[in-house]
Amino acid sequence: MAAESLSANQIYEILTQSAATDRESIGDALRANLGDDALRNGIAPLVDELTVVWAIAAPNLSRPPRVVSEVGLSYQQLLERLGASDLYALAATFPEGTAMRWHYDVEGEKRGGGALEVFRTPPDGREQSDVPKGAVIPQPRWRSDVFPGTIRDWSIYVPAQYRPDQPAAVMVFQDGVRTYQALVPTVFDNLIARGDMPVTLGIFIDPGTFADTTVSNRSFEYDTLSDQYTRFLLEEILPEVEKTYRLRGDAAGRAICGISSGGICAFTVAWQRPEQFSKVLSWVGSFTNIASGRPSAREVTTIRP
Repeated sequence: MAAESLSANQIYEILTQSAATDRESIGDALRANLGDDALRNGIAPLVDELTVVWAIAAPNLSRPPRVVSEVGLSYQQLLERLGASDLYALAATFPEGTAMRWHYDVEGEKRGGGALEVFRTPPDGREQSDVPKGAVIPQPRWRSDVFPGTIRDWSIYVPAQYRPDQPAAVMVFQDGVRTYQALVPTVFDNLIARGDMPVTLGIFIDPGTFADTTVSNRSFEYDTLSDQYTRFLLEEILPEVEKTYRLRGDAAGRAICGISSGGICAFTVAWQRPEQFSKVLSWVGSFTNIASGRPSAREVTTIRP
């Protein structure tokens, strides 16, 4: 089995059940899954539902580093050196819902860390062998007129049941490519096949960055209570999708989703154009004073058409 195909659960089995001489072999898998920068800096662990594999590259240590929790579950555990390499790893399984904020202790120095929560994938999030699978189709990077000078990644999910003679419902996901694209299609596949939701296209779209830079336009696009993002969807993105796919035009057939700043963006779009979007999924929406995200009641009245 190729190193990059090893899951956290498989690495866990090697670390907990294999002979010590075999454990150095998972170094390639850790590098392939986490990347050299993450290993050096001690960032995200490898997580597979309830199984967590921490790993860090730290040469010339006199004692192994530790994982130490700061908030949440009380946890502190030494990592194990992988053979003669400079890689150290630790694998553990936790009860569902376990959460902690953690860091590495490398000879008394705090390094890396982050937040961790483990949970099982719900049934609708698991691929089913007898369920038709839709396709995620990457689109050419979009250069916006509504947000001049920006480009962005985006893609379209087309369910297996889509038929050109039957307009499909549509759901738009802010931060879509980087946050939702890997998870939503399987859920849509299962729900559509079961008849629990209509045939629905998904539009996964990331915030813009300014061309030839890494400068993000996310907060301006998502947090500002103007009609720009609404117009961006209605004047640019949806018409582009409709060049290839037929979409329902009624509000009941359109939904919009986002988290944090993407969450207030989703609400704002539906607030401004309720005849276009009547379904909103706002995860921890940033309804705070970010780029005018918390106006007065008078201002809200004037913003809504």
